[in-house]
Amino acid sequence: EAAVAEAEAQLAEVRNGTRVEEIDKAEAAVAEAEAQVRFYESQLEDSIVRAPFTGIITQRYADPGAFVTPATSASTASGATSTSIMALAKGLEVLAKVPEADIGQIKPGQTVEIVADAYPDEVFEGRVKLIAPEAVRERDVTLFQVRLDIETGQEKLRSGMNVDLTFLGEKIDNALVVPTVAIVTKKGQTGVLIPDDENKAQFREVTIGATIGNKIQILEGVDAGDKIFLGLPEGQKLEDIIGD
Repeated sequence: EAAVAEAEAQLAEVRNGTRVEEIDKAEAAVAEAEAQVRFYESQLEDSIVRAPFTGIITQRYADPGAFVTPATSASTASGATSTSIMALAKGLEVLAKVPEADIGQIKPGQTVEIVADAYPDEVFEGRVKLIAPEAVRERDVTLFQVRLDIETGQEKLRSGMNVDLTFLGEKIDNALVVPTVAIVTKKGQTGVLIPDDENKAQFREVTIGATIGNKIQILEGVDAGDKIFLGLPEGQKLEDIIGD
């Protein structure tokens, strides 16, 4: 701004009886100085990082005047645990990371049961607020971030607590379920191990549905009453069966 003022003063002097060429030169200097002001104002604006929501500052990652690089952490949201609590100005919010296989069963407004490690005998209630439109990958696993509003227990729950979540879906009547430990994968296909005529394990592809605790719903592939292996018969190795 000082450069602009100086250029304008010089321009005023030039106009008081100077050649046209010098006037044009002075006007160009003013325009250049104004352009530099706009550039530095833009640079200053870019130096300010604003949160997309109002909230409470719980941790500072750099001190005023400190040198930062593009690798300097600015928040913990992207690296939060699969189910952790964030502090916001309007209350508390749970940030969860849900596997791709389960995200289709989660809808905005869905009721969620919340159990905190600090209060293992209490069940708090929450509700799905937002499902991220884009997945993230962590350790070769595709995940979607899900934000939950906490509706009960705000007087006990604190930012940074770890919690277990149960997403309550529609009631399923006569569902066929198997223990999750029975599920195996063969060349990208999901299946279970069933006995053949010699009681040896063989792979059978299945279509899975919802996961409920330590059980998983089977939509196609086996019927009620079919036998499946939860462990391998003696003398058999899993790699020999799935043949990767």
